[in-house]
Amino acid sequence: MGKSLSILQRASVTVMTPFMRLMNLSLQGPGGEESMTKKEKAKKSTPPESKKSKSVMSPAKPAQHNIAEAMDVLNKMQGTITILEYLAGVARITEDDRLRQVFVCMFNEARREWLRSLVRP
Repeated sequence: MGKSLSILQRASVTVMTPFMRLMNLSLQGPGGEESMTKKEKAKKSTPPESKKSKSVMSPAKPAQHNIAEAMDVLNKMQGTITILEYLAGVARITEDDRLRQVFVCMFNEARREWLRSLVRP
């Protein structure tokens, strides 16, 4: 028997006991490959920053023709409209999104006439 062991040792054949088989299986992953260490998994895994949704990462876009933009346009009309027209314009452009968008897109004379129409029906 001693002679057969030395032949096995020279042939580099490992005799696996049931315990050794169990240990070998626990070192392997589900497909038979060796399981990775935590460091190896961390290297291969996707970084948390890239897993986040792009919409979460990108800053919110300001609403097209927001109130601040419409107020800026209205404020630049100072001297060409009355206070009553200004206040009527403020009331209308802050309450209606569509009206605010149209107001910002209007040319200056049309804006003035629209504001005048708000105070004198």
